[in-house]
Amino acid sequence: MHVATCMSSVIQRTRPQTGPRWRRTLAWFGGAGLLLSAPGPAAAQECAYVANSGSTTLSVINTDTQLVVATIPLPSPTPGGIVAFGPVDVAFAPDGKHAYVGTSTNQVLVIDTALKSVAVADTIVLSATRNSLTITPPGIAVTPDGAFAYVSNFSSGTVAIINLTTNMVSSIAAPASEGVAITPDGTFAYVAGTSGITVIDTGTQTVKASVTNLMPSPAGVAITPDGLRAYCSQPGNGSNDQLTVIQTALPVKATNVIMTDAHSRGPAGIAFAPDGAFAYVANNDSDTVSVIQTAVPPGITTTIPVGQAPMGVAVTADGAFAYVTNFQSGSVSVIDTSTNTVAATLAVGAGPNGVAIAMVTNGCLPCVGECDGQNGVTSDELLTGVQIALGESAANICAAFDANKDHAVTVDEIITAVNNALTGCP
Repeated sequence: MHVATCMSSVIQRTRPQTGPRWRRTLAWFGGAGLLLSAPGPAAAQECAYVANSGSTTLSVINTDTQLVVATIPLPSPTPGGIVAFGPVDVAFAPDGKHAYVGTSTNQVLVIDTALKSVAVADTIVLSATRNSLTITPPGIAVTPDGAFAYVSNFSSGTVAIINLTTNMVSSIAAPASEGVAITPDGTFAYVAGTSGITVIDTGTQTVKASVTNLMPSPAGVAITPDGLRAYCSQPGNGSNDQLTVIQTALPVKATNVIMTDAHSRGPAGIAFAPDGAFAYVANNDSDTVSVIQTAVPPGITTTIPVGQAPMGVAVTADGAFAYVTNFQSGSVSVIDTSTNTVAATLAVGAGPNGVAIAMVTNGCLPCVGECDGQNGVTSDELLTGVQIALGESAANICAAFDANKDHAVTVDEIITAVNNALTGCP
């Protein structure tokens, strides 16, 4: 639609708005008589999503700039008035178009990353059974083909298997399950829990093998990039904390034990460098991250001080940085893996827990005014924004205009949307 045409209608509707900023906005919007169309796809960007349990939000970090570029408010975590933590873990679909957020209320929230207003697209209820006193975070992992998500359910003693096409949920018994990881070829899911490591055949969705007699009980689990080994973290009472290395080839068995020391107590989240040469382990009780060389025999090479109570770890695709959530500090430590030092500390929401990194097709930053996620702001979408601003339409018909989440559209948000229409989304 030609802007000069559409603006004649808009200006008629905006006569009650006589302030100079509105007049300047409308003149800018329509005066040039430009034909607004999608300026082309926004550039794909690598983004980190951080699940903030205490503030019920997701923080979005652009890993190129190492800046928090958006905060996504999530639904209340207290259905029925039962107090519980909010989002605790997050995983991306392989194509980066959706993020799946596990909550301690036994739900999974589906985030559409293409709609850069990042509204919650769906909510999947895993189980009616929950323990309001349980604060141990569930884990979530998505199969490499994007067909299924595996979600631990500590309080019900199961692993939920979500068909991501239908959102139908089935489950497999796994006592007090916590961490979940899937082999790179998608053949098996490894689940850490009080019974040890449970290995699920993803093709038949049945238990294929298990590794028991692991003490202390494993909490976190991650698979090496070559798929040959699984590492599980085993927080105990401090003096007996350890990590166990498991051979994934059948028969599955433990092959090595890595003992921790006074600088690496309370091992939790684990992530690997892309080449598998090093593992990074968050030590919740020591406020450090252990760097483990994975060549046999594996062992800790150094520990890096971070914030208080580190929980989750994720590594960028190029292996240059590791992102570590600090639960008590409300921050994320960005570790330069070439120097094993903290390059930046980013303030996020309260109680950051899980973290995941992926390439997001349309970029990390919400694009104000882009209602349909089609890589640009059109004149029709600008008209919608003006109608919302004037109270003629509800704000929820295009959440992308409500950049500050105040359930209204302001002059500043209209101006930002016009900029995005003329120059492209960030």
